[in-house]
Amino acid sequence: MEPLENANNSSIIMYNSKDSLNNIEDRIFCIREVNVMIDRDLAEIYGVKTKRLNEQVKRNIERFPERYMFQLSDYETLKLVANCDRLQTLKHSSSNPYVFTEQGVSMLEDKQKLFFDGQIYDAFSLMVSIIQKANEEIILIDNYVNNETLDILSKKKETVDVRLFTSKNTKLTKTDIIKFNSQYPNLTLSFTDKFHDRFLIIDNSIAYHIGASIKDAGKKCFAVSLINDKWMVEALLGNI
Repeated sequence: MEPLENANNSSIIMYNSKDSLNNIEDRIFCIREVNVMIDRDLAEIYGVKTKRLNEQVKRNIERFPERYMFQLSDYETLKLVANCDRLQTLKHSSSNPYVFTEQGVSMLEDKQKLFFDGQIYDAFSLMVSIIQKANEEIILIDNYVNNETLDILSKKKETVDVRLFTSKNTKLTKTDIIKFNSQYPNLTLSFTDKFHDRFLIIDNSIAYHIGASIKDAGKKCFAVSLINDKWMVEALLGNI
């Protein structure tokens, strides 16, 4: 379907004119040249009220810059309603909806995930999705790293730096790091004996406590927990 243009070059592409709610793809729109989902659809998926979802976002607004979330203009809202029958009630709303980009949606995910033995693909996919959230820097604290760890870290965005803290007994060699940096710069390797648990820190703002080395994700039962309390992340960074 052709995008709907306005004087400000804003456009909306409806990916599925039937508006079926059976698939996530049917709830994705292209607005301002990025793929987004609207707040009411995300609230329905997560089983909460739209007001509640937006309240949670406002309480953690530092995690949602405009590249992650923005509010639709009057024009964009009207065009969305005109081309999507199931959104007709937005005409009577007192405010325009908020929409979330892929990165914004990932910030709304559950705080904890539990994986069981054998869920290797699901666990690997989660690790990759977390790695790809970073826009500036990834810090990984893990005493048991190897080339499989580097395989996961290679999924990062091109301009993102990696700081890897591990045990002096690591199986990684200087040659491994040089090879990695020749294709996926820049990774620095440091040694520490301060940590027992594994932590993954994204852009110095959010962290994940990981129950197993990321190279072993899905090989045994383990959990991943999101840490988004600012003071806890700062305390963790201060102890590196």
